Amino acid sequence: MIKALIVGVSEYTLGAGCKNLPLCLNDIQAMKKALISGLAVKESNVLVLGENKVVNIDDFISTFNGVINSVDTSDTFIFYFSGHGAE
Repeated sequence: MIKALIVGVSEYTLGAGCKNLPLCLNDIQAMKKALISGLAVKESNVLVLGENKVVNIDDFISTFNGVINSVDTSDTFIFYFSGHGAE
């Protein structure tokens, strides 16, 4: 079974020092569609964060841990991120 977590951060707080990336919303929508249509992943196995353009750390950690705890050794886990990277 394939399970996926798709994360897209389009809007950043002023203190983050990063410019907003409005096209990340398009990225996560396209990835969700590709997984469901192209790989026949069940929609219930595709979790998406960032549809409201913002992802807070608590939601990310909670969702990530939930997905990881549901993945079996025979599953394939796909993590996709669209946004700024940092060191």
